[in-house]
Amino acid sequence: MNKIKRAFVVTSAAVMCALTLAPAVSNNVSVFSENTLTASASGNYDTYFQQYPEPTRANGYYNPYACSDEVKWIQSAINFVIENLNFDRSKRLIVDGYYGPNTIKSVKYIQAKVYKNIGAVDADGYAGRITVRKINRLIDKAIEEHNNRYR
Repeated sequence: MNKIKRAFVVTSAAVMCALTLAPAVSNNVSVFSENTLTASASGNYDTYFQQYPEPTRANGYYNPYACSDEVKWIQSAINFVIENLNFDRSKRLIVDGYYGPNTIKSVKYIQAKVYKNIGAVDADGYAGRITVRKINRLIDKAIEEHNNRYR
């Protein structure tokens, strides 16, 4: 009986630990400190945002533990803007659909960024209507600059 109890406790602890770490691992987040072990996905810095539905949530709140195609749009659109407007490449995101800490940091970065005639918006980390509108304006600016470059 004692061995069965011990096995149950060990298994339960392992499951609880895995559940606690799963959201961090899925969003390419360091579970310990920034200089130690870092979870890493496949390195999919996708920029093809057109394949996902544009976000429609007015408040910009997305459950960090639920995968969403709207979050994939946000992540890949931010990657597109970063790649094409030469923003800080360390803010690129793994497109996994989870609105975790890295996505929040990158959204705040885009919100605070001033680019030509596109001003900053409140950097709260939520991708609401105003933030999505700014991302769309940055996408348009990136396409316009690309077309001007290759005329």
